[in-house]
Amino acid sequence: MAARLCAERPGPDDLVALRRLAEDLDYTILSSEVRVFLRHNAAFHGKIIACARNPELAELVSRLSIPLMRFQFLAFVDRGFIRRSQEDHLAIT
Repeated sequence: MAARLCAERPGPDDLVALRRLAEDLDYTILSSEVRVFLRHNAAFHGKIIACARNPELAELVSRLSIPLMRFQFLAFVDRGFIRRSQEDHLAIT
């Protein structure tokens, strides 16, 4: 939903910022630093939430952040999952 809202009404710098964050994620995949990938992943998703300009959605995502972090940590240990996740990021961008 956030990606759809962002696509419908991006600010002047939103798309440039999302592309830059997606490029950062590409670079991170080449390294073996899962923590760095998770940090860039959070920034990418945070930018989409901010771009959506929907306070209720932002609040909902904020409430889910701790349970989602647990899932992400376990999922991102798998390098194949990281690559598939990045393919999704690029498709969204």
